[in-house]
Amino acid sequence: MSQRIFQLSLGSKQNYKLEVNPTVIMQILDSYYRREENSTKIIGTLLGTVSTDTVSITNCFAVPIKDDSTDIDKEMPYHDSMLRLNKEVYSDEIVIGAFLAHNTQDQEEIFEDAFNLIGKYSLTKYSSFVTQENLQAPLVLSLNPFDLDNKFNIKAYTTDLSLGVTNLGIFPIITLHYEISFQKKDKPYEIASILMNQEDKQAIDFEFLNLNNINALTGDIVASLEKIQQKIQRIVDQKEQPDEQFGQQVKQLISFSSSVNEQNLESLREKQQQDNALLQFITTLAKTQNTISEKLEIVKIN
Repeated sequence: MSQRIFQLSLGSKQNYKLEVNPTVIMQILDSYYRREENSTKIIGTLLGTVSTDTVSITNCFAVPIKDDSTDIDKEMPYHDSMLRLNKEVYSDEIVIGAFLAHNTQDQEEIFEDAFNLIGKYSLTKYSSFVTQENLQAPLVLSLNPFDLDNKFNIKAYTTDLSLGVTNLGIFPIITLHYEISFQKKDKPYEIASILMNQEDKQAIDFEFLNLNNINALTGDIVASLEKIQQKIQRIVDQKEQPDEQFGQQVKQLISFSSSVNEQNLESLREKQQQDNALLQFITTLAKTQNTISEKLEIVKIN
């Protein structure tokens, strides 16, 4: 292992804010948990945007590697294909750097892997990374999901070849400050908050339902079923000729709608008052279904 790589805390010299979208962390974790058996690390490409004062990591994808190395040369065709497809959907995202998911506590090994990835992604012919005013070198996001104290260990690294030490064969790994947050234009945290507050027994909050709309919809359905019933009655009374196509459509409707017996209806009536509108629809549908079934038996539509 190389001994010429050392850590440098950038501190106040960091001239941009580094934002990491929480969904990126989840994507990296998902890639790591689904890694191949006996594999100890996963690497991939970080995507995002760069502005005058902010670098935002908004997306990522894993790159297949062999033997837990950081040698991605052979996998560049895969990388290029993924990048091209992503561009078709998110045209503003560019290559920010790479991520490294691992389970090692060896800091020197982490530094060496991070530096190797920075070197690989610095070559535009490999990664399509383009130097920006605030992003002179690729970033590496290192994540250990099995760190001490059951906490994620997330670090952000880069390097600076202008520090004047490369002539001595010493390569600095710069530790960056970062913030895990959604961008202001995004509001997925509202959805996350709703999902976290949902109970297992009720996935839908009926307070959000407009009962007037439900009653109107129920009325339309009942009116349509009454028309079907009237047509069947005219066929039974021999006022209209039997229509095989119509009969089969009615049979499909009956088979599509599940039967509701009195016991089920009774259990439904014991529910909360907010279910009353839905109960009214089910009861009406059950009665109409039974009537249609009786008429079909008389008409004997095949």
